[in-house]
Amino acid sequence: MSFFWLPLLWASTFDPQPFSETVQSAPIVVRAEVQDGYSDWGINDSGVKQIFTYYKLHVTEVLRGTVNTKKITIREMGGEKDGVTVTIPGTSVYSPGEDVVVLLNEPTKEEAYPVRGMSTGKYIVVTQPDGTLSLQGELSEPWTLHDLRKLLKKNTLADKIASTPTPWNIPLEIPPPPPEEIAMPPAWTYFLALLGLILILVLVKR
Repeated sequence: MSFFWLPLLWASTFDPQPFSETVQSAPIVVRAEVQDGYSDWGINDSGVKQIFTYYKLHVTEVLRGTVNTKKITIREMGGEKDGVTVTIPGTSVYSPGEDVVVLLNEPTKEEAYPVRGMSTGKYIVVTQPDGTLSLQGELSEPWTLHDLRKLLKKNTLADKIASTPTPWNIPLEIPPPPPEEIAMPPAWTYFLALLGLILILVLVKR
């Protein structure tokens, strides 16, 4: 049995967006080598069971975000499982051995990283004749891996500066120290003072 999902929401045409904005909106960006892939049932963001295609990647560089292991699993919607085929226009296909840059969301409960933007979340790294590593994918202008590193490094530095406390974040009014308590002399000192006063009066009368 086959199912072909063709809703407009998953059409292969997307609103044009500069690559710099697309990549900076992704919480995780990695460069990796594709190992292999398989399809299986999984749970989507709405808690509904559906078919996904999973790909095993070996991470060679973390460009943005945090990945705690070199071996990760990413997932794309659609695939074939138990005689059911689900085709989603706009999803990317990964081949073993490909050198790719992928834009990912945070991992799901099954420890799989969903690819952001389907076909706009995968870029193949291609070596040009002059040795330059360029990105190949849905790009409106040429991008190199070097330019991507610079963009994300600059963005990370800007985030750090924004989160660093500045002088105008420090309160201008410094609260005064609490008043010191005045220690009262013990009661016997009053008695001695009174006794001395009486002695003085007696001597004066004489």
